[in-house]
Amino acid sequence: MRFHGIGFRDFNLDEAYSFLFAKNYSFDVVLSPMSVLNSGDRHPTLHYVICWLWLRSACPLLQATGLSMEAAFRSFATLFSFFTLITAIYCGRHIAGVRGGLLTGALLAFNGMSVFLAQDARMYSMLELAGACLFASLLRCQSDTEGKWSNLLLLILSSWFLMLCHYTGIIFVFSAWSWLFIKYKFWRSQLVIGALILTGLYAYWFFGFLFQLHKEQAGATAGFKFSSGLVVPFTYFSFIVGETLVLIKERSDLFSALPWIILVFTLVTIGLLGSWRFLRTYPKENVRALEVAVWLAFIPILLMLLGSLWVHKLFMSVRYAVAALVPFVILIAVGLVTWADKRNKYLATIAILFYFFVSIATLSNMYQLKVKPTTSWKSIAAYLNELKPAAVAIYSPYMKLPLSIYYSGAPLVPLPEQVMGSWDKLIKVRPELVKHDSDIVLMLSHPKMYRSQYLQLFSISSHLRRLKTDFFDVELFLKPAANEAYITKR
Repeated sequence: MRFHGIGFRDFNLDEAYSFLFAKNYSFDVVLSPMSVLNSGDRHPTLHYVICWLWLRSACPLLQATGLSMEAAFRSFATLFSFFTLITAIYCGRHIAGVRGGLLTGALLAFNGMSVFLAQDARMYSMLELAGACLFASLLRCQSDTEGKWSNLLLLILSSWFLMLCHYTGIIFVFSAWSWLFIKYKFWRSQLVIGALILTGLYAYWFFGFLFQLHKEQAGATAGFKFSSGLVVPFTYFSFIVGETLVLIKERSDLFSALPWIILVFTLVTIGLLGSWRFLRTYPKENVRALEVAVWLAFIPILLMLLGSLWVHKLFMSVRYAVAALVPFVILIAVGLVTWADKRNKYLATIAILFYFFVSIATLSNMYQLKVKPTTSWKSIAAYLNELKPAAVAIYSPYMKLPLSIYYSGAPLVPLPEQVMGSWDKLIKVRPELVKHDSDIVLMLSHPKMYRSQYLQLFSISSHLRRLKTDFFDVELFLKPAANEAYITKR
């Protein structure tokens, strides 16, 4: 399921960044948090190191078997997702026995978010795995009444792994260690020593992150902060339906999404109520294990919400919180097993059917988006090859990344992210465009709902000819150089 259609769609923007960075730079540049990497991406460098190694080892072998470049490169994410399934089954079995483990595995195997991340060449499937590993190591520490150093070592390594996956990992690690420190006094001395070791292991990347954070706040463009508490329930909503079944961008989208919202939150409520019964009626050891899942599923996300009020771009995407996905799915699985044990098998069966209905709808929609991608960079590249322009001026500059993978017919000139007002002002900013005596194409990329605002940036209606427009959020315009007097004068 995680491999099905993995190579159908072209690289998206972030995937193109990972691919080009791993392809074009040396290992020492990819490894260092102080390198050019952090000029555009503040994440720890483990993901890019893995991309660099994968691109030079497994990718050629996979492509030799007939896989496309996209499928071969993305397959490392699928591998991480496979190990996440195994870890989740172990955690579910630890809490609720064999049935709990098997149901956890089944729910996660069909989970839309998990499948989506398994086919995305970014760090988020690795973040999901790292969150599951931290959860598993915390379960071992929780059931250890002697405070064994071997379990502490496992906790340190899983925490380090999570912190190297994404900068939000430190929030999950802080939450996990806080829980163990509060609940178990005999662990406190080991945790202090472990924290010092972990600080030393992470210091190199942490100082790199602080350096880049200071650099960005000093001179970068203004960012986006989540300050609304609605981000929390919709994070858990996305944990069930993924990011493809319901795309809520405007208030009007809420009404069309309402049936899915009601269905998903009904399902989640049934699962969480079952977990609540588990906490009240099952043996103490199992109850404490489930408390770990409750803590890791909710506390870090609430801390991320609070932190986003102060830290720039801390909670920009649901994917940043995906380390909580496995604990959250386990809460639902354990709740459904509990309902079945308490002579409510019909309720449990209905809830499971609800879950798989939503999951199949999510996966079906995901498959359709792969067959008919929102933006096909290969199609845009083929069309540009037909036009044979002298140059392609691109707004916004980030769109240069995926296009440069599939198109090399003319120079790609990124435009600054500022209001142009007119084509003349654009030429002043990028004078190299007027050196060409043939047609110039302006590629305008925009979120679909902001199309009119983006068109106003260039006074487009007056002197640019609209070209093919079926590229979703990318539009192409032609500037015929030979017919423009001011180019002749220049």
